[in-house]
Amino acid sequence: GLGPPPSFSQRAGLVRDDFGLHKMMVIVTQSGKLFGIDNESGKQHWVKVLKDFTGFAGDQHIKLFVQRTSKFYPLPAQCAIVARDKTTGNGLLYQFNPLSGQSIDGKVVKLDFKIQQASLLHAFNGDNFLRDILFVDDKNEVHVRPETSVKHIDGLFLYIVNKQTGILTGYVLEYNKSSNVSQ
Repeated sequence: GLGPPPSFSQRAGLVRDDFGLHKMMVIVTQSGKLFGIDNESGKQHWVKVLKDFTGFAGDQHIKLFVQRTSKFYPLPAQCAIVARDKTTGNGLLYQFNPLSGQSIDGKVVKLDFKIQQASLLHAFNGDNFLRDILFVDDKNEVHVRPETSVKHIDGLFLYIVNKQTGILTGYVLEYNKSSNVSQ
């Protein structure tokens, strides 16, 4: 009673150790099952089933991105799962706290495009120390989540490889400030 109640991670025994060896392993399967496992005890702290999630075409796996680590206390750690919808083939995005497994916004975001490539941007987004996600759709158009962070793509180089033809195509992205779109 002499301070705030313990957080979920403190109750679960997930504390930052001096050498950084105690970890929460976050594992996602091809069928869309998500686990949070303690690396010392092997205990499953949480399990989520993300229905309609599957890997991408061409043996591309579901993507797991660490958008913010726990070192930015008091901000919570944040991860994102990027996958393909089993029925539509469009992209799916699920952002969550890796320590508790709880969704950041309470929902799965259904994207209105098919994902060709997804990656994290290297720049942090403002004061929240969150790394944004860059998507290239099947029409080679660029999307950034959150959309307000599109300015962070200016000067970014990327390439796309077609495995069937062996053709590698490189791009440089420019932020057009007047129209707020990328080229």
